[in-house]
Amino acid sequence: PHGAIEVFFDVEKGCLQNVSILGDFFSIADLDELEQQLIGTPYEAETLKKKFETVDLEKYFGPMSSDDITALFFDLN
Repeated sequence: PHGAIEVFFDVEKGCLQNVSILGDFFSIADLDELEQQLIGTPYEAETLKKKFETVDLEKYFGPMSSDDITALFFDLN
């Protein structure tokens, strides 16, 4: 299972910028890679969820769904 996860980002012209994902979880992949993939993504829940569905989230966070990680960006928990 994943530990605590916090996401920090800016939204400029409706798109994600300056994405930073922090927490006390063990990632086997470089989070910078994922953060860079998210830059420029429209800040819309459905768009972000679809983006996460194309990513192997387990290598970054362990067992976590695209819904779970999307909720962190919209404080839906």
